[in-house]
Amino acid sequence: MSTDSDILALRVRTVLHPKRPRLAEARAVVAGVTDPEEAWRALAVWGLVPGAPTRDDGAYRTGASLRPSWMIDGATLQKGPGTVDGAVALASDPSGIAQAALDAQEWLARLGPWGAEAPTGVHWRTGPRHTFKTQALASAPWAAALGALDAGVRPEAPPNPTGLDPRGPGVRAFLMDLEASRRWARASTEGLRVPEGHPPQGSRFGALPDPFGALLALWDVGYGVVSVAEGAVVLFAPTD
Repeated sequence: MSTDSDILALRVRTVLHPKRPRLAEARAVVAGVTDPEEAWRALAVWGLVPGAPTRDDGAYRTGASLRPSWMIDGATLQKGPGTVDGAVALASDPSGIAQAALDAQEWLARLGPWGAEAPTGVHWRTGPRHTFKTQALASAPWAAALGALDAGVRPEAPPNPTGLDPRGPGVRAFLMDLEASRRWARASTEGLRVPEGHPPQGSRFGALPDPFGALLALWDVGYGVVSVAEGAVVLFAPTD
């Protein structure tokens, strides 16, 4: 029987480790290819690029509320990632990429009561895991939600997974989100209200959607938030 510690360890191992069910297929398609654009086109022709110009299955465009402003490594969707490895990283996990985009949209929607704008798009950045850095904690709405939670429920030490290094890429941020989500659940169960000085003050935590839970869902599919800019969420897909 799995213990809470076992489950936590499994979730930590998932951080920035997407399943990539079509990895072998994607690698076979680009075998011998060195040009990133050529690799992206080949993957699109093979049907491994969700949301490519010839297809629209929603993986890069998630809902009518989002503009088709998808950027990958600073380029357009048509041009694709800046490296062959980046192309493979995105093409190897169509369902995971789709779910991550939905989770990112849900995260910003849940931050609406804390001042977040309606989501306008999802951009992707690719690279080795050790290059991942998140600025999500610097987002004003995220900080507002956390500040209200801290004022209402005393912060606790993030859970420490036995036998795993909490210093791994993304792990510390995941553990902080997990601790915050658990406190949100406790505040909801106890009927606590948002303290004064923290808009929307007076609202019950239980009546507000848990923004940290949406981030956990994104972590659980193996991707992370890099930043939020003008309503667009920048997500990270590891290449290793």
